[in-house]
Amino acid sequence: MKLFSLYFQLLWNHLTYVFAVTEPERFHSKLGVTYFHLGDFPRAIGHLKKSEKQRHRDDRAFARYNAYYLGVSLMYVGECAEAIGYLDEYLRRKPDDEYIRECLSWCRSQLESTEQMSNCA
Repeated sequence: MKLFSLYFQLLWNHLTYVFAVTEPERFHSKLGVTYFHLGDFPRAIGHLKKSEKQRHRDDRAFARYNAYYLGVSLMYVGECAEAIGYLDEYLRRKPDDEYIRECLSWCRSQLESTEQMSNCA
């Protein structure tokens, strides 16, 4: 049932974008979050990055929202170096999020172990 509702949400977001006035940054953000919940992280990243390019730079709440989903999506696809930037940005706005602290710690440890392995070669 949840899967059906996520696909319905994708359809709804497309319809509201085509037939109603929806800002492109919100459209892409909503699609990105829906793809995140579907587990399609590369698509989520693509839409969230489009949203970030179009987002008004003073929209702090929206920036926090995108930073969370971008950081975690990038972590899931193994792009730890890029994920760290978004996770750090999110923590600056919401420093008490323990889950994101753990994600950030994991990404940093992955980068350190990759550096250590490349130094051994």
